[in-house]
Amino acid sequence: MDGAAEFGQTAAGTTVETWPAQRLLLLWPPQGARAPQRWPRQVQLLAVPADDVALAALALRPDGAALWLQTDAMAVDWMLGAEIALHHLPTLRLFQRDGLRTFIDRERDTVFAALHNGYRQQVPGGPAQRV
Repeated sequence: MDGAAEFGQTAAGTTVETWPAQRLLLLWPPQGARAPQRWPRQVQLLAVPADDVALAALALRPDGAALWLQTDAMAVDWMLGAEIALHHLPTLRLFQRDGLRTFIDRERDTVFAALHNGYRQQVPGGPAQRV
């Protein structure tokens, strides 16, 4: 989500508080031979530039844990991660809550479009099949 600035008034005058862009990070426990799990172990917002997200994620990886990079964005339930952040990070600022809600709405639209365009019923009464 984009960065933000908030203006306030104090006895000393106008104040400006700024925050950099935020990145949603989801981390899962080591999977081993098991199938990937839907529910991440950790969800957080990181205030790091896009080029530094991978390094920030590596710093949070437990020592000795294998690294699995997900290259299919649709395979990650980003709405779930954003909902977890929205409901369980109590110190979110207004811009973060609004940004997460906007992100959730966009993800819902993206998933709907993928479902709508990715499946067809070939014959009436038949199964919906991926095209």
